[in-house]
Amino acid sequence: MGIITALGGILAYGSTAQSSVRRFTINKPRAAIPWSPSGAAGMKSQLAGNTDWSGSASIYGYIPSTLPGETFTLNGQTDSAGGGTKWTGAAIMESLTVNTNTEAAEPIQSEIAFRGNGALSAGTGAVADSANPGIFSSISLGVTFNGSAVAAVRGWSLNIQNDLQQYTTSDDAGIVKRKAGNLSGGGSFTVYEAAPASVLAPGDVAVLRLHVTGSLYWQLTYAQILDFTHEVPIEDAGIIPVTYNFAFTGHKLISTTWTRGSLAKPDTTNFWS
Repeated sequence: MGIITALGGILAYGSTAQSSVRRFTINKPRAAIPWSPSGAAGMKSQLAGNTDWSGSASIYGYIPSTLPGETFTLNGQTDSAGGGTKWTGAAIMESLTVNTNTEAAEPIQSEIAFRGNGALSAGTGAVADSANPGIFSSISLGVTFNGSAVAAVRGWSLNIQNDLQQYTTSDDAGIVKRKAGNLSGGGSFTVYEAAPASVLAPGDVAVLRLHVTGSLYWQLTYAQILDFTHEVPIEDAGIIPVTYNFAFTGHKLISTTWTRGSLAKPDTTNFWS
């Protein structure tokens, strides 16, 4: 039994530590296949099935060191004492969600999810942490759509997902593995806006920029507005907000040609193009 605090916790992709980790979790199920044929006396029994595992983490910041669809070796340290104890195994990143709350001036926060791509092991060995935390304020972070700044932004959220493809063959000893599949993206942003004539129209497709600093941003070329919710809180005499949901679209029909876009990271390099 080990009763310890999580002060020594570190999450790393191979030897590269993720900065500013708030928490991480590991989940390891094993499928149970029920059976109840003749001779079982009317009672179901279980046959052990394939072994799988997954994990997630909450971090401060707007981009992790590994992105959806990319493979890595998990090193999840639980304690630094005695040379370090950790979970380790081959993994593949499944999703990233970035959240800003400008109205509350919260730090930018992100959630990541990953899946096993081989066996998970309990091991030992020290994991080196990142040198310094990376904390970024949400104050004044805006959104631009179709080249124009969106007024009175309260906050935004971006999700990038890889449709991982799962397999287990006779070569895998009952351990679930995965390959990267198609990418998708989407999210939402909320603003204050009272005038119906100023609300963006569902179906509009344009370049969307989601700022993480004054000069850096995630750029979606292109994003399509899916819908809006315009709330009028009469009884509370509240300020009138609008929430937009959007989806990333990899192509836009320009004249008669489907033109390929891109998904650019805040450092301006393309994650997808």
